[in-house]
Amino acid sequence: NIQPILLKEVVKSSEWEASMMDKSMRYYHLYRPQEPNPMPPKVTLDWGIDTVRVQVPQLIGKLADRLKSIGEVQWGLSRIKEHIADLLVASASLDKRREVTLVDYKLLIKLLAPMRVESLVTDKRELETQRYLASNQLAILTQFVTYGSFTLRQLSRDYHLSQSQCYKIMSRYTKEWEIVSKQPTTYAPTDELR
Repeated sequence: NIQPILLKEVVKSSEWEASMMDKSMRYYHLYRPQEPNPMPPKVTLDWGIDTVRVQVPQLIGKLADRLKSIGEVQWGLSRIKEHIADLLVASASLDKRREVTLVDYKLLIKLLAPMRVESLVTDKRELETQRYLASNQLAILTQFVTYGSFTLRQLSRDYHLSQSQCYKIMSRYTKEWEIVSKQPTTYAPTDELR
């Protein structure tokens, strides 16, 4: 777990592009909590069977292709195959099955979907250079995932900025976000972003 302000520095380091990016999975949890959660959940977890007892899947078919397209956002070709096969095996293992089924593919598609956010919130100016975290886009997506259409007041409150500062920031993203109501000023994604 890493906060955006720290992720911004990590992403632009040369180590990120050279070593870390292909070997890690970035899951973007965009929902902003609305209520305190003082206690961790009480969970007992059955770890299932050992993963070595599960047959490694071939990664063919439409669902496998969907998983690969999600993986392409973060990994190179060989890592896509490695990580997706490992995750499918882990899913079957947790369910105490020796074979991967459609259930595992469908579950993994849902679980990995937030990885696609990375293509919206990182930027590169050249092919072989560092990346940049587009922290405004990440913050705005967090607002949308949390509230749906969100107001200027909510944005201002959540990021501790004046409404006029938030309006200036939002005016840079008119291609992606449009005002859908003026009282109160409310934003939603444009057709292009959807």
